[in-house]
Amino acid sequence: MTLYAFYDIAYDLLHHKDNTQMLGRFNRIDQEAERFGTSSRVYRRALKTLIEQGLVTKQKNGELVIINR
Repeated sequence: MTLYAFYDIAYDLLHHKDNTQMLGRFNRIDQEAERFGTSSRVYRRALKTLIEQGLVTKQKNGELVIINR
């Protein structure tokens, strides 16, 4: 995974934090990955990394929530 893709995905989540992002379904993940010019695997890895670093949480309904620090 390139740092560029990781940064773009993180920035987009922060920029659109007021919108509800339902990313639990694969078709939505594929659409988002395509928008960033990457594969769905890379997109999922970037989200996983953001979650592991404590920057984002994923709720039970699939919504991503940015943790304010």
